[in-house]
Formats: sequence, structure tokens, C-alpha cells
Amino acid sequence: MGLRYCGAYASRARGRSRGQVFQPEALGAGDLNIEKAQLLHLPVPWQVSPSTPFLRLVATESRAQEPTQVNFVAHFGLLEQRESSFADAPRISHAPHYDNSTHIASKTAPGVYQLLTITFDSGLWARMSPSFSDREVIDPSLYDRSKLPCPYQRGQSPEDWVRRFWAEWRQTGFCPQSGFYEINFSPWLEETGYAKSGYKHFIVLGHDAYVEVLAKGWSWKSAGNWEQ
Repeated sequence: MGLRYCGAYASRARGRSRGQVFQPEALGAGDLNIEKAQLLHLPVPWQVSPSTPFLRLVATESRAQEPTQVNFVAHFGLLEQRESSFADAPRISHAPHYDNSTHIASKTAPGVYQLLTITFDSGLWARMSPSFSDREVIDPSLYDRSKLPCPYQRGQSPEDWVRRFWAEWRQTGFCPQSGFYEINFSPWLEETGYAKSGYKHFIVLGHDAYVEVLAKGWSWKSAGNWEQ
């Protein structure tokens, strides 16, 4: 039996909330640096719940028996927005609070909140780190977000950006900024010596922590609705 490691992190109440939409950094031409790690969009129809994702990393010594996986609560925003007008800014909502009565309802119709598992192909390295600050999950000075869809524009009001965010999600079917990204120009990948071996650097942003994995690929699967 291979050595098993399981890292679980449930969000803690800190008198704050990020709601259901990531607040983007305002990046101008002078802010971009070619040495920054670059966040790349991945086509998924959900968003990692930024308020209560219950992010969990599972990795084993024997990847053939149990591959590296990340579990979390995801928000399928388009299912929620079908009942509201996209002309208006969407309401802020939160995943159900976790307690012993919370369970997975796998036999019901797809819900707004679902427990997802991302499985990584040949996940050689994995790590979980605490959030950078109370306001930012990762250090914004280290990452270039300019390649993500629906970038924040200087002088744009938060309300206008939210409308653009949801319009993009509705038009493409993929969340513009899901909290799950590939990292280009990754220093970590370069350090391992596997940058030219087909491996890629992936990151999953939670609320109080984030997970990084070096792997050749990934797939996701829903375990069912997250309900109380």
C-alpha cells in the first residue's frame, strides 16, 4: 500500500466574503512583466466557490493506484442565472454551510452547487499553500492575468465588469475566471527540469488556500449536488 497524504482545508470565517465572482486585479501595460507567471484560461462550465470551496488535496505515493486529485465545491452559475435577468448584475450567493447534515445528492437534477473532483494525469508534484492575504488568494504581483477572458479595464466600474463577466459566461458556456488555471512561464516547473517533458503547472484557487499540481493533463467529474 502506498503512502497516503490527504490535505483538507475548510474555509474559516474571517468577517469577509468574496461572493461568487472573483475580483480581478487592475492590470495596465506598465504592470506586465515578462518574468511573471501567466494564468491561462481553462474551458470549464463552473467556478470554484470563492466563499466556501472546502478545498481538499489528495496525493499518494502510488499514483497508479490512486491519482492526484483535488476536491472542492463548484458553482455552476449558468444554472442559477437561468432564473434571473442577465441585464442586471447577479446577486451575490454562497455555497451551503458545511456541517454533519451536509451531504451529496447524486440522484437529483444537477444543482447550482456540486462537489467536483479534478483528477490529474501523472501528477508528480502537488502542494497546498495558505492564501497570500485576507483579500488575495495568490500574490497579484507574481501573476499576469492579462490572458484571461474578460480582463478588468482601468476606469471600469465593478458593476460593468460583473455584467461583462456573466455575458461572457453565458455566450461561451465557460466561466471566464473559474479559479482553475494553467500557469505559463512557471518557475516551479522550470526548477523540476520537467518543463520540456509534457508536464504543465495547474493551480486551483480556494478561499483560505490554493493547490498547485504539476501534471500532464486533467479531467473533472461531479460527485453530485452539494446540499444541506
